[in-house]
Amino acid sequence: EYGVHDPDLIISAVLHDAVEDQSAKIVGNEDVSDNELTNQKNALGILSERFGERVANTVNQLTTPEPPKERSRKERNQLYYEHLLEVIENPDSVLIKLSDFSDNALRLHVVTDSKRQKRLAKKYLPIFDLFLERIQRGDLPISMEKQQELIQTLTLAKERCEKLT
Repeated sequence: EYGVHDPDLIISAVLHDAVEDQSAKIVGNEDVSDNELTNQKNALGILSERFGERVANTVNQLTTPEPPKERSRKERNQLYYEHLLEVIENPDSVLIKLSDFSDNALRLHVVTDSKRQKRLAKKYLPIFDLFLERIQRGDLPISMEKQQELIQTLTLAKERCEKLT
């Protein structure tokens, strides 16, 4: 969709949630109660062996760190926001994260649980501005036409989100 043809970035996009969601399966660990960080580290090692260090590094960058359970939802959302600040500065991960976020945010209307929908809308609202500002810098490796399309799409999605909160 963004005109990216770099094989490493395409593989990274396909695997972007693999370590976060399936690290135990990647390492062949049947006991998912084992240390998740160990599983993630080992999964990244396997990805590096199979697809190269650049793919593993990009997937690692895209993997959202698990916040401590004792943190409030507001604090966890802030940690996620801070993680995104780093991710969107990396040229290998920014378009993948933008695509992932857009997909999630644009599908918010299909979430049937109204409490979950409202919770996600609150989490996403500040992130819209983060991505809009990043796109408006004009240095993404996509056409100006695509940048304008993304700005319009994200602005509309932000307005929908605001109505949910």
